[in-house]
Amino acid sequence: ETYLLDGFDVFVGPEALIHRGLEAGAVGAVSALASAFPEDVAAVVRSPTEEGAQRLAELRAAVERYPRVAAFKRVAARRGVPIRADVRAPLRDLDGGEVEAFDAWLADVVR
Repeated sequence: ETYLLDGFDVFVGPEALIHRGLEAGAVGAVSALASAFPEDVAAVVRSPTEEGAQRLAELRAAVERYPRVAAFKRVAARRGVPIRADVRAPLRDLDGGEVEAFDAWLADVVR
């Protein structure tokens, strides 16, 4: 907490620490997960709870089973964002089986 200096705004990075960071004086969060699940991350920033942090941890764990950038782009497309699905090397796209499994999971998460 020594980094909480007067006039120095702190933003939390890891989703698992958002609730604790905000309780300790951080002013917000910078979250890659928010690019795919903005409502979930914003809810924890607005109302930092252990339950909210657990929800973010579950989302992060589910996404991390796949190539992350390709998975985030798939979520954005599902939400109607006009985005190209391809990723640049050295990253890789989801393969056929991953697309099927990810889409099945995503159907329950994003409506």
